[in-house]
Amino acid sequence: MEIRYITKIDIETILDRHNIKYQSICPFPKSGQKAVFKIICDPNPIILKIYNVTPYHTINQMEYVSHVDVDELKVQKNEEIRILTMIIAREVKASKKCPIFPKMIITKDIDEYRVNEHLYKYYFEELVDGITMNESSYYLEENSISQIAYFLDAALELVKKMWDKTYVHRDIKPNNIIIDGERVMFIDPGLAKSANDETLTRTGMAMGTPRYWAPEQQEIQSNYNWTFKTDLYPLGLIAIEMFLPELRRLSEDQLKDMQFVYKKWCEKDQFDKSKSFFRDIIVKLSAEKIFRRASSIEDIQKTLVEFKESD
Repeated sequence: MEIRYITKIDIETILDRHNIKYQSICPFPKSGQKAVFKIICDPNPIILKIYNVTPYHTINQMEYVSHVDVDELKVQKNEEIRILTMIIAREVKASKKCPIFPKMIITKDIDEYRVNEHLYKYYFEELVDGITMNESSYYLEENSISQIAYFLDAALELVKKMWDKTYVHRDIKPNNIIIDGERVMFIDPGLAKSANDETLTRTGMAMGTPRYWAPEQQEIQSNYNWTFKTDLYPLGLIAIEMFLPELRRLSEDQLKDMQFVYKKWCEKDQFDKSKSFFRDIIVKLSAEKIFRRASSIEDIQKTLVEFKESD
């Protein structure tokens, strides 16, 4: 069974269900099973997120089996749908519990949309002002230590608010960060994990975006005890890329090699303040061993204060 992608007619059908009259539909880059669209409508633009939860794996697997047990097929299909739905369900749950995420609007629950055997789940979300970090001045212009310190302080405040609700994002990366002036916001908490959540992870499964994921996100155990320290790791890597833009073109392994990065860092800036920032902030955020990372968000924010002063 071939994957079926969402069409403009599908979107128009969904919008018509909810009596939404639109002026235009703007697609965002597709990511995995998720398709995201900005809907220009009155009184305000909104976001429509559609997840393809069709159990293709089970359906295709059964094509090669000579005898199909109908009951077993139904059980497997439902289980695959359940697993695929967990990401969108987790995203919605996080948006309801954590004040830092964009809020669900229009409907109270996730809705379904079907085209023959193809199944999609969708919901509407408020459109937040701003642009993704990789489109912002943080990535388009050179950053000073104080500018990076201001960004990290704002981002750490979000990590703290998530952790207050026992949430860990697990997929912090430049295109999951919205910048609106001095305001910073995280989006797309589809991998966000609460201590109270049903597990989405199977033993040996990797979770997150490889370039920015923490070492513990590879080959993890299903009962892994997640903490805010996992969300510190990508912030340190992003800070490195802000100070050394040329590293964005290098490999993930080079970005995570702190000896290599420190050498590049010192080649750019030999001043004591810059070296202290690397030792006291970058290493505390992105140490390979989780026990070497900062044990308190507040403590690292206090350390950032001295670096927020003008360079």
